[in-house]
Amino acid sequence: MIYDYIVGSMVMENLKTLLLVEDDSIIAATHSSLLFDNGYQILIAESGEDALQKIKTTSFDLILMDIDLGQGIDGTETAKRILLEQEIPIVFLTSHSEKELVEKVRNITRYGYVIKNSGKFVLLSSIEMAFELFEVHKRTKEKEELFQMIAENTLDLIALHDIEGKYLYLSPSVEKILGYSPEELIGISPYSMFHPEDIVRIQNEAHAKVKKGEDGLSISYRILAKNGNYVWLETITKSIWNTDKTKIIQLQTVSRDITHRMNEITREKELEKKMKESEERYRIMVESSLEAIYVHRDFKFIYANSAGIKLAGANSFDDLKNKSIFDFVHPDYMNQIQDRVDSLYNEKVRAPVREERFIRLDKTIKNH
Repeated sequence: MIYDYIVGSMVMENLKTLLLVEDDSIIAATHSSLLFDNGYQILIAESGEDALQKIKTTSFDLILMDIDLGQGIDGTETAKRILLEQEIPIVFLTSHSEKELVEKVRNITRYGYVIKNSGKFVLLSSIEMAFELFEVHKRTKEKEELFQMIAENTLDLIALHDIEGKYLYLSPSVEKILGYSPEELIGISPYSMFHPEDIVRIQNEAHAKVKKGEDGLSISYRILAKNGNYVWLETITKSIWNTDKTKIIQLQTVSRDITHRMNEITREKELEKKMKESEERYRIMVESSLEAIYVHRDFKFIYANSAGIKLAGANSFDDLKNKSIFDFVHPDYMNQIQDRVDSLYNEKVRAPVREERFIRLDKTIKNH
């Protein structure tokens, strides 16, 4: 009779529970005793069918699966069915080392392959290694699932490239940003889609980064969308190195659609250009005017056109700079000018135009 090495009918806490699937009662008893003595709880299944039943009622941490189980379903088929139901590390056992038997489990997720007569150390080490590999696999899978969740829900375009820049992966957001499905761009280099005017600039920026030994290139550029329009992207590129950090094997990019921002900048630049052109036209008109034009702040001159400089008897505006308008008013007209200033600043009405007398810089008196 084959005994299950579990204390009483209760699974002891904090001890890992293994399912040993073995049709040979002597081998099963030997392995069970060895594993129990080394801190594992053991349940034994004598066939593949028995293993499938026990999996339904008991939670296991690892399965030791004999490949050849005699009559009924063999170990490879049993493992496949179990893995369809749950993710669990499986270590295969066999009395044979022929290549054909090893090939039978090649396409099954496994964490070890142990020859039955290889000894205590090999068996225990294989189990320990299987647990370690399974933990690494779980952590990796969790990270991959997290990355996939972020990639599938972010508005940014996340991509992986080979060393030549060709797309290996694109997040679903590429369809919203560029109009392409991810599958349409796999194997294509984004460089072939760049705006011709941006290619040289991007190459120069990348070369400068590499020359400085820096990683994390950040660039803005235009890329051709499926509808024939160019979309502005802001992209950060990170290098993915091999395990010993000696070679770049992939590139990861995160891109954001900045078309709206760049359009706003373009509009602002165009508006600024038009304003400068307008200012230049008015400047030419004012400078060309035969009428004297003055601008003052707190009654001090801050601008005078050529006619105004000439009328004031000055050689250049520097002669008028920081002078008060009252320095030019004839004493007979001081009260009149003051009244006009008061009406301009207090009543906010336009004062009537009158002929007045003022004193030029050369102290000559002129009517204007």
